[in-house]
Amino acid sequence: MCCWRLQGPLPTGLPCNPFERIETAMGAQVSSTHSMCQDQLRHRLSRVAQAIQIQSTKRQPGVERVHRLRTEIRRIDVRLQLLNDVLPRRDTSKILKKLDCVRSRAGRVRDLDVLRPLLTPECERPADDANEWLLHRLDQQRNQAARDLMDQCRKAISHNLTQHLKEFRRLIQQQSHRFDPGAIHRSFRLLISQLFSTAKRARTDLQQLHPLRKALRNARYAIEAIHWDECPSTARRVTMKLAMFQDVLGAANDQAGLLAFFKDSDNSCAFPARRQRIALQVQQLEQLNPKAAQAAIHHVCQGLAELTPVFTMLVQQRPR
Repeated sequence: MCCWRLQGPLPTGLPCNPFERIETAMGAQVSSTHSMCQDQLRHRLSRVAQAIQIQSTKRQPGVERVHRLRTEIRRIDVRLQLLNDVLPRRDTSKILKKLDCVRSRAGRVRDLDVLRPLLTPECERPADDANEWLLHRLDQQRNQAARDLMDQCRKAISHNLTQHLKEFRRLIQQQSHRFDPGAIHRSFRLLISQLFSTAKRARTDLQQLHPLRKALRNARYAIEAIHWDECPSTARRVTMKLAMFQDVLGAANDQAGLLAFFKDSDNSCAFPARRQRIALQVQQLEQLNPKAAQAAIHHVCQGLAELTPVFTMLVQQRPR
């Protein structure tokens, strides 16, 4: 059993870090959660190995297939963080380094995929030659990024990544004897603490928008890994909220990506009329993007403030 209580009123705007407002006395076993995380990790490593094998044959991978590959690797990353005190760090770092090479290539494809819906409405104007050129340029970059992803998957397979993942799954099973009661729970608390501290910085620094998205994602995957079976209704509700917050920040981040694409295209365009049109869009986005990012961060921080009691409960609830 553990006792906890909130001290003082809940915030109305800035999210409150639960670790600044709780008193706790801990002392429970988390062996079942440890076993569950191990099983999840082994399962996802197997799925990623299959996905990389398939991706090595796809010259033009589908949008959802690329998205699932990135998501699986990120979920593996979070589960490795939760098992950080259990698994040998050298082996863990080696696997993450190999998977990150694939994830970064998939990320480039995904970044271009999210730009197409943003460009398409503009490109429906047949009289605007600049928009048609931009869409063609986007397709060229996407095709090259897809080929780079396929080449990276083939390279990973040629370097025996599939075998290394299989050996790592075996290693995870063998490390059960190194179980440290509370290790996963401490790692979970750290991820939640990082979420609230990042949100606090983001209120005054728009450059923290992407780190805040990452912190939201890590917290969401960690809750899925630990609390999905223990308190499914609460875990489902919180992860849905975090996913919505990610989408809000993602929309602002996509506009920043569109601005970067326009600027790069402006520098590569040789026709004055096209450059003039692109420059106008750059000017508009430069005016709108900071306001959109600030509004998105404010919305997310308000939402986290409302969820503070739930996060407090989750960080205090010791898995059985």
